[in-house]
Amino acid sequence: MREISIRDARRVGLHRQGLLRAGGFGSGKPAVQRVIERLGYVQIDTISVVDRAHDHVIKTRVPGYTGLLLDDLVRRDRTVFEYWAHAAAYLPMAEFRFSLPMMEGFARARQAELDEGLAADVIARIRHEGPRQSRDFDPPDGRRPKGWWDWKPAKRTLEHLFLSGRLLISHREGFQKVYDLPENVLPADIDTTMPSPHEWHRHLVLRVLRGFGIATARHIASACRTAGRWTQQPLRDSISAAIDALVEDGFIEPVLCSGRTWYTLQGELDALPSRLPKKAIRFLSPFDHAVIDRSRTFDLFGFEYQIECYVPAPKRTYGYYCLPILWGDEFIGRMDAKAARSAGRFEVRGLFLEPGVTMNDQLAGALTEGIRRLARAHGCAEVEMPHGSQPHAGNSEYP
Repeated sequence: MREISIRDARRVGLHRQGLLRAGGFGSGKPAVQRVIERLGYVQIDTISVVDRAHDHVIKTRVPGYTGLLLDDLVRRDRTVFEYWAHAAAYLPMAEFRFSLPMMEGFARARQAELDEGLAADVIARIRHEGPRQSRDFDPPDGRRPKGWWDWKPAKRTLEHLFLSGRLLISHREGFQKVYDLPENVLPADIDTTMPSPHEWHRHLVLRVLRGFGIATARHIASACRTAGRWTQQPLRDSISAAIDALVEDGFIEPVLCSGRTWYTLQGELDALPSRLPKKAIRFLSPFDHAVIDRSRTFDLFGFEYQIECYVPAPKRTYGYYCLPILWGDEFIGRMDAKAARSAGRFEVRGLFLEPGVTMNDQLAGALTEGIRRLARAHGCAEVEMPHGSQPHAGNSEYP
C-alpha cells in the first residue's frame, strides 16, 4: 500500500473535483455534462441567497455558465435527470438504472401512504393533458375543498409517484417541478434494467470516489446512507464488501495517509499535476462536494464547517449563508454574503479567516479579485463590504 501525505490527499480530491485549476472541464454544455458525470451528481437546494446550490457548484467549475445550459441538458438533450442521490440532485441520465433500487425501495416502504385512486387520476390527467406542475391541480375557482382536487393531497401524490419512479421530472419552470410520464422523459436507448445488489453497491462506491476523489470507508458509507435508508437495507457491510472487491479487481486503490486507510480511483495519484497551479481564491457553495461531508472536510483539511442558515440567529457564529473559502489547496476561511441581483449589488456581510491564516498583501489582493469575480458571475456590478472596507494586510475578519 502506498503512503501519501495529507497535502497529496487534498490535491487528489481537489484535482478530481475540478478545483485545483480553473477551466479543466472546458466550456458550454459539454463542460456542464462533464461536471455532472465527474461528480456523480450535483445537489439541488432551494436557498438562493448567493446562488442555488447546483448553479453555484457548476459555475465554480465552468466559466460563463448559466442555468440555461443545465436546463437544456435536462429538457432537450435528456442527458441529465433529476432524482435523489445523497439528496435531491441532477444525475447523469446514462446512470438512470442505478436509481431504480431507491425508487423500488421508496415505493415498497411508503406504499400505505399512497391513495391509489388519486394516483390513477393524476397519472391519467398527465397522460391526456401532458406535463403538469402541482399548481395545475388547484381548483379553478381558487378554493381548496376537501377531496382529490385539494392541492395538498395532489402534491403529496405527485411527489410519491415521482420518488417511486411512476412519474419523472421533465424539467423545472421557475424552479417548480414539471411532472411527466417516464416514457416521455427517458430516451429510448436508456437501460432500465434493475441492477443486481452487487452492481448497485459497486456503483455507489465508485460514484462516491468519482465525486470525492479520495475518501475513507467511513466517508463512503456515510455518503450511501440515504440509499440505505430508502431501501431499508443495512448497507455498511455491503459497501465494505464492494470496496474490497473493487480493490481486488483493480478499480480503486487503498493508500495510507496520516495513519488511516483511504481509497481513490486507480490512476488518480499518477494523474496529479507535477506542479500546483497558481493559487486562486474560490468561494464554494455550502453544498459543494468538497465540503458536503463535514467530517471528511475536517479529516482532510482540518476545516470545521457548518452552514448556519438552519441555526437560530442568536446562536450563529459567522452568519446566515457562509461560503467556504478555498485558496489553492487549503480552506482559509468563510464569507457571509448575499447577491442582491435586482439592485446589482453583492453584499459581503462578514469575512473570517481561519486561525493561523495571516492577511498579507498577496491574500488581500486574491480575496479582493475573487470577490469581484464572484459578484460579476452573479450579475452584480457593485460590491458592498462591511463598513465600506476592503481586505488588507493586518485584518483577519470583518464582523
